[in-house]
Amino acid sequence: TDEKRRYTVKVKETSAENAAAEMIRRHAQNAYDEARHRAKVQAGRASEARKRAEHSAAIADRLAEHAEEERAAADLRKVANDKADISLEQIEQELRSSEAQLQQARRAYQESEDLARVSRDKSEELTEMAILARMSVTEKNSLVSTKEETMKKKKAISDMAEQEKMNATKELKEAESALATLQDINRRTAVENSEKAHKNNAHAQKVRDALHTASKALALATLSEKVSAEAASATKNALDMEYQSRRADSTKRKFGASLPISPAFARLVSFSASTFKSWGKANSLANSEMLSVSDSNTALIARLGSEDRGAWVDFNCAHMCRIFPSSQKNGVSNTNPVMAWSMGCQLVAQDLQICDAELMLNDGRFRENGSCGYVLKSGRLTSPKKYEGAAKERSKTAKIRVLSGSCLHYANGSGKGTIDPFVNIVVCDGVTGKISTCQTSVAKRNGLNPVWNERSPAIFSVDSPNLAMIIFSVWDDKEDKFVASASMPFRGLKQGYRSVPLFDESHSRLGSQSFSSLLVEVRFEQ
Repeated sequence: TDEKRRYTVKVKETSAENAAAEMIRRHAQNAYDEARHRAKVQAGRASEARKRAEHSAAIADRLAEHAEEERAAADLRKVANDKADISLEQIEQELRSSEAQLQQARRAYQESEDLARVSRDKSEELTEMAILARMSVTEKNSLVSTKEETMKKKKAISDMAEQEKMNATKELKEAESALATLQDINRRTAVENSEKAHKNNAHAQKVRDALHTASKALALATLSEKVSAEAASATKNALDMEYQSRRADSTKRKFGASLPISPAFARLVSFSASTFKSWGKANSLANSEMLSVSDSNTALIARLGSEDRGAWVDFNCAHMCRIFPSSQKNGVSNTNPVMAWSMGCQLVAQDLQICDAELMLNDGRFRENGSCGYVLKSGRLTSPKKYEGAAKERSKTAKIRVLSGSCLHYANGSGKGTIDPFVNIVVCDGVTGKISTCQTSVAKRNGLNPVWNERSPAIFSVDSPNLAMIIFSVWDDKEDKFVASASMPFRGLKQGYRSVPLFDESHSRLGSQSFSSLLVEVRFEQ
């Protein structure tokens, strides 16, 4: 009976939850329909505004082209007007010069004519007086007749001079008529120039109108883009609401078809995140609570002292801990995982798209255990109390000499020509976080089988050999570019002459990269 009541209560609760989920789904569906309708309306408005904007932009382009043509024609007309003005001024100058020369010639002709007439009259009088004094009557008569003939000739000459005077007067009138014509042409040219200036002003007004229309078109285009963005946002919201509605339906179906889960089992398989505040609060968390710590706080806690490091190791024995990069490093570099691993942290986030030394360390650490992705922690991190009375981990000193290399080249043939390789060795100590480096000499123009055979080995002293990591990286000195690398736990080094296989920047050994390796000599001193 109790079980029946319990199931009846569960059925009622399930029915109520189903009804609530159905109501949420209906509300979501209605909101989705309304949002989709608004999105369609906004999309139609955006399309219409875009069409108007494109039409206005086309009109503005045509007006701009017409304005450019009119501007070019106005420039040509201005050049022609300037040339006509220059020609008119030259003609007027020539006309004034001709008129002045004509007036000068007329005055000189008049003066010479008057002088000649006076001279002739005087000479004739003197001649007559001399002849009359010497001659007889008959001769006087003949002289009179000769004088009459001379008078006739003078009259004829005078008539000719009068004719020439009339011709000169006629030429003067023609010159005055030409001058009047030129003045008329000048006046007409001035009128045409004023009309052209008026047309240019009208054209400039059209250009200003076209620019104003173009600015309106740009404003319409901006409004269209804004409306399109709002429509896209509304569509996205509608899609999100549809997704939530579908998810609610899926949850409803799963809830109706699945059986209740035991809370105890749910606590075992479900984790919730908490931020670090203090070890007192952290130790009071349930085992299903996972601690999230930024890498900057990780370094700060590790530098505080052995007590804080020991508290963190104890916490990680019964809890999960996740290390994530701080916002200052986001997308720039990865977190150095060695220090977090030395504290027993299980999860250290890395950006696989950033190829740096930290990612090489991560790749070398998890190449252990058959590269399955899981590596067992040492006993000092899983059961620290067992080692309380034991001696501390003994430090170890390694002497490493890089002898030679084989098939060193860029992956996928990305490099050009031969390379100038050198090897950089980096050792990261676990607990202290100390980083030691050493670099070999450069082998010029030899990537196939370079030989270094360093005389003096690189000496590395490590305080925690079980937690330390070592990196061998090959670089091209000519291009200052990464070629290949190999990372491994320090405890994985064996004494003697060893071949170190190299991996490309994608941490793979594909194609010709599968033959890349280094030959090193390793010696240990306790």
